[in-house]
Amino acid sequence: MDGAIEGRWQILRLVLDAHIPLSEVEKMDLDDIRQLNAVLDMRQDYEAAADAYQSEQMAKTTSREK
Repeated sequence: MDGAIEGRWQILRLVLDAHIPLSEVEKMDLDDIRQLNAVLDMRQDYEAAADAYQSEQMAKTTSREK
């Protein structure tokens, strides 16, 4: 991804996914923006892992019922 686009995406992601007002994000320095995006990445990974685990458990339960 182009550097300028990636930088804008990191800002917009905080507004869209973390619900931080743009006016507040604009006051942050680049390190804070990067750290918050890393936290969002971790949350996304956690949620994906939890969803996969739940799907696996549902599949096991469904196969036992048959």
